[in-house]
Amino acid sequence: MKVSDFVQQVNRVLLSKKVETLRSVPGCGWGARSQSNAYRIGIEGRNELHGHHGANISDYFIYSLNLKTDVEEIIPFSTPEQVAEWISEQLAK
Repeated sequence: MKVSDFVQQVNRVLLSKKVETLRSVPGCGWGARSQSNAYRIGIEGRNELHGHHGANISDYFIYSLNLKTDVEEIIPFSTPEQVAEWISEQLAK
């Protein structure tokens, strides 16, 4: 599956939950900030593939970055619904 298709599916679920969706970030993938602005959540390329939105999911990772401590949590890809649930929890922080 192409990562751009996956992100569209995740965003559909996020919209139904009435939370912020992931936006395209040039050269990085997709991202959003938490309500407190303390976390950056996103789907980003693993290496030189940054910004290549047509790449396969295996070339990307899902993360939450605490902007105060610089601690990053990475989760495995699962269904768009499960990823959207995790993202909505992170956005509420």
